[in-house]
Amino acid sequence: MPPEYKTQGEAKEEFPLMPKWGALICSASCLINGSATQSMRWTERIIAAHKRSLSERRPDRRGNLITRWERWREGGGSEPCIEKALELVADGNANEKELGFYVMEDLALNEPALRAHISQLAHHRLADVRRSLAFYLSREFPPKFQGAVYGTLLRDKAASVRVQTITKIVMIYFKPLLPELRALRTHELNGKVIDELDYWIPLLEVGYRVQPSRTPGMLDVTALTGDGIASRSVATTDPNDPEILRAVEELRSHP
Repeated sequence: MPPEYKTQGEAKEEFPLMPKWGALICSASCLINGSATQSMRWTERIIAAHKRSLSERRPDRRGNLITRWERWREGGGSEPCIEKALELVADGNANEKELGFYVMEDLALNEPALRAHISQLAHHRLADVRRSLAFYLSREFPPKFQGAVYGTLLRDKAASVRVQTITKIVMIYFKPLLPELRALRTHELNGKVIDELDYWIPLLEVGYRVQPSRTPGMLDVTALTGDGIASRSVATTDPNDPEILRAVEELRSHP
């Protein structure tokens, strides 16, 4: 059996020192490689993982949302499901928030008319919701829709939202938004956002980065894989060595 997806709460317990993005990428990579779940949408797999992990020891609103989602799947209306998902997205704990986002996205992936609810979250009054939208937005949406949502978030008034959006765009190797990142850099005033842009834009432009290694005679290669970043050391001191490009291809084939 392939390793199962870890909800946000489970990931924090298993990887207490791992950043939130890293925990999700690790879980995603393990799950995507499993053949038993290939017939399910990514959103459906996450919802199933939350259903398995429902707690009976403390108040947990996920059960109510999953029940509403299952009724919708059986032909019921979407409004009760959307209403509860929006509630959890706004004031839920880590697991409730995650489930709320993926339930809304599952609805929108199945019923394109519901994508308006996802777009509206980019204008939510809470910066935490807008920041989480950047993190959770599914790659299963059409590129044009993704680009519109990320474009709105890049213009967000909160620097933390802009930083999260920049990171997500690069992590999924969404190169169509490279012009918008460059445009943002020309007028950005926040130091943290500027640092993020200066670090990530060159990586997105080329797709990989080569840096000196701490080990003599080696270079460290970092490549965008589409599911995050991966790195390895190469036995060369020439950044134009053909082994560099071979290493990039291997990293993308086996992130």
